[in-house]
Amino acid sequence: MASCSNTAQYTNLSVRECVQSAKLAMRDADFTENLRVVRAESGMIVYVEHGGYKGRVYCWTDKRTVEVSGFDVDQVGFYRKSIISGF
Repeated sequence: MASCSNTAQYTNLSVRECVQSAKLAMRDADFTENLRVVRAESGMIVYVEHGGYKGRVYCWTDKRTVEVSGFDVDQVGFYRKSIISGF
């Protein structure tokens, strides 16, 4: 069974700055496979993978949500915290 963990945080970054920061934070956490940036109704979503784990950062005007999913719950939490620390 897969595990998913997410954290929402308020931010003063613009959507563009959030996307740039998300790409760097995810790269620093070794999420470098299949990078995609998708426009959403009220922001942008950065998708990227690392092995069997998927990372997403939702960038909205006033907040961002970091989400990681994969099979090992401990590893999912570790990767989520690694991405968040990169902001």
